[in-house]
Amino acid sequence: MHLAGGPKTVATASEWELQIIKDPLFDKFLRYGPGRSGIGPKTVAQFLSLPESDKRFYANVFERWKRILKEEKIPIEELE
Repeated sequence: MHLAGGPKTVATASEWELQIIKDPLFDKFLRYGPGRSGIGPKTVAQFLSLPESDKRFYANVFERWKRILKEEKIPIEELE
């Protein structure tokens, strides 16, 4: 997998991508979700290097994950 690097990648991110990666929970999601399973991106740079359809897939999964955390009242601290 080719990893995108540094500020250049962020500068080319679309508006919806910027909204996702600005969310403080997104980094945790990547580390404890797709990154831990070994089948998805572990970092924001890896996420941004994905094809558009894959980025949208992980963004949708992230939004569902956040909704479940809120509905189940799971403290974010317990994810560490």
